[in-house]
Amino acid sequence: MSQTLLSSGMNNEIIPKKASTPYREYRVKVNMLAYTFNENENLTPTYTAAEKQVREAFKEIFGDFAYALDWQHTCYEFDPNEAYLQNEFGEWLVPFFPDGDYHFFLDKSMQAGWLGHPWRRTITIIGARAIKIVEEKRFDFLEYGV
Repeated sequence: MSQTLLSSGMNNEIIPKKASTPYREYRVKVNMLAYTFNENENLTPTYTAAEKQVREAFKEIFGDFAYALDWQHTCYEFDPNEAYLQNEFGEWLVPFFPDGDYHFFLDKSMQAGWLGHPWRRTITIIGARAIKIVEEKRFDFLEYGV
């Protein structure tokens, strides 16, 4: 009897190579911890500006409904046009940066999304329209054209 084992190791792809929905992976080019918090453990102005930019992108990508999924943590539905749930540090409850866990923001159809991979230090954007929006926004924390 032959058996195939599936692994969840850090070298696996989040999205299969032959996915029917287009996707693009971007490398996070900043030290996420230093980018997010200053020496007083407050959110940096750079992070706050990026958070605003990501919120605007999420409104365009997801409209008025999205799923926020954080591996082994609280997951929820939310409206990107309303206030985001925050943790005790002022970050989104499910951060847009992959801060040690996998983070997923997906639309209802799961045809558009923002997926953070913590060890690879990447954010994968799913869906042609979502890719176009992220390409137009030119987030300063992502590498483009690599």
